[in-house]
Amino acid sequence: MTDNNVIHLQNINPALELSHYEEIIEKRRAQLFGEMDTQGFNKILLLDVADRSAYIKCKAAVAQLGTLETMASRGVKTPEDLREHIQLVHDLSAVLTDITAAELRTYSLDLLRSMDMEMRSQRTA
Repeated sequence: MTDNNVIHLQNINPALELSHYEEIIEKRRAQLFGEMDTQGFNKILLLDVADRSAYIKCKAAVAQLGTLETMASRGVKTPEDLREHIQLVHDLSAVLTDITAAELRTYSLDLLRSMDMEMRSQRTA
């Protein structure tokens, strides 16, 4: 088995597979360019043509996992939670002038809910 063969298993950790591809790319970069600067060179071209689509899929999967992890850390775990988070950010940013929508997007769902309840209670008081 050569170093550029990747065993494709179902449900493999995409970060692990991506790491393997990055290792192949780095080895080939070192072989071809040595210490020369490769800035501006698309590193995916160092992979075999057959491995390029799998590499791109792994990169996308790793990025998606990162996004899901970030969302989960904010308490957003379901599509309904995501809709609620977006709606609360929209509603609160329309009322609050001292906090930007970009900043509100970083807040947890529970904090946004609390802020919304506080805002509603102040309106009725």
